[in-house]
Amino acid sequence: MKAKSFLFVPSIFPERFTKALQSDASQIIIDLEDSVEVAKKEVGRKNIVDFSSQCAKNNDKFLIRINETKSKEFQKDLSLISTIKESNGIIGVVLPKAQSYEDIDMLSQFELPILPIIESALGVENLDDIARHPSVLALSFGSLDMTLDLNLQEGEGKNFILNSIRTQIVLKSTKYNLLSPINGVYPDIKNIDGLKEDLIFAKSMGF
Repeated sequence: MKAKSFLFVPSIFPERFTKALQSDASQIIIDLEDSVEVAKKEVGRKNIVDFSSQCAKNNDKFLIRINETKSKEFQKDLSLISTIKESNGIIGVVLPKAQSYEDIDMLSQFELPILPIIESALGVENLDDIARHPSVLALSFGSLDMTLDLNLQEGEGKNFILNSIRTQIVLKSTKYNLLSPINGVYPDIKNIDGLKEDLIFAKSMGF
């Protein structure tokens, strides 16, 4: 499953799922985490179940981003994956705030490719353990949450730290024969020139 771009779609907006499939994005990721408030996560899960049935008929494929392993929502997300796996629509799971081999192992029962997001100091410390898990397809970098976890301030120092982490992610991806890692989001959506510059820089690093 090689992809140049991923499009996140909040699971509470099912009317956007098909439109996302028709976009130029290589893959779509239906999100149950940050874009969905707790009170609406169950609605999001139902939407995913319904969409998965539709995908089985149309042979469409998608990934889902679930909640982190320490979340109260995690077990519900595991039940969701178990429900929809047989439809063959789901082709991978994005795991936020991955911090250990054991985090990945909680999903290995489904025999689906896992894309862990590295977004904390502990995740970086355990990067070897995460990357060597046989279920891991590619690493992803959560630069925004990493910035918060490390309490980084705007400036050259912040960029230096984040790029150092990017370097480690690229090195571990190569070491463990993973697909090219996925860069973090670019938050300044109105700054097209800045986005292009960030994309070119990340690609030159191996993302």
